[in-house]
Amino acid sequence: MSRPKPLWSRVYTRAVWWWERRFVPRLRERIWTLPPPTGRAPHAGCQLTMFAAPGSLTDAAWAARSLLRQLPSFELFLALDGSAAQVATARDRLPTAVGPAEVAAAEECVAVCRPRLAAFARQNAMGRKLAVVTARQRTSAVLYADSDVLAFGPLPEIDAASAERRARHIQCVEGTCLDPLLAARASALGRPLAPSLNGGFYFIPQGSFDEDLVERLLEGVDLAGVGWFGETVLTAVLLQALGSEPLPRERYVVSVQRQFVDETDVDYDRIALRHFVTPVRPLFYRRGLPRLWAAWNRP
Repeated sequence: MSRPKPLWSRVYTRAVWWWERRFVPRLRERIWTLPPPTGRAPHAGCQLTMFAAPGSLTDAAWAARSLLRQLPSFELFLALDGSAAQVATARDRLPTAVGPAEVAAAEECVAVCRPRLAAFARQNAMGRKLAVVTARQRTSAVLYADSDVLAFGPLPEIDAASAERRARHIQCVEGTCLDPLLAARASALGRPLAPSLNGGFYFIPQGSFDEDLVERLLEGVDLAGVGWFGETVLTAVLLQALGSEPLPRERYVVSVQRQFVDETDVDYDRIALRHFVTPVRPLFYRRGLPRLWAAWNRP
């Protein structure tokens, strides 16, 4: 068990976080000043799927552009968890930053899901995320990515997974947060979970999610009692049932390294991708975006 950080480290970290969140993100809006990327040749069959709130559209644009530079053959689909007007704005705006993109309301995906998953999705934002993936994987292989995931280098494991129709996922270094209600339900049904799963980035072949299994897992569950990490449990069960293999942790990073300012950050020259989870979200803006901006504007 790690020792608590000294008071000076915690206080100083809070001050740095305040600065990083309020001043560094000025670069964030500059994604909309870039010309659309060249060299993309998307084709049906492989799709980068994202789910975002309207306030995260700009972050999603950075994430999508970084991923599609490494995976130019993938299509892009963004499900926006917002109003019709917000979806229309995103539909007009997103292609200016990332190239061809399909944008739809998340509710359109929820509406075509099986009854229990649809009911869960209408009560739980992360349930809507799973509903989006479930709906889209019916017609295409899906690479799902949260809007706080950035790619810094080639992703050959994803190209291989697509070619070989194999599921792959990222893992947390510190362990997975699970909803106790659904974790108990999975255990009662004898359904194991993919160990240390992080649901922010994974690849699944077309038609591979067992939708009947999701309905069984949700049967009889008080959906109002399911918390933020209910979707993580369901996804972990589904990926374990697929035999999903974890991506190498040293290159596909999910950690809280440099949560405190006296800690060393990861070496971005040596990784392919990082999911900037909540404790290190300021680094998305402080380290991730400047690095990508410099790479994209290099002569």
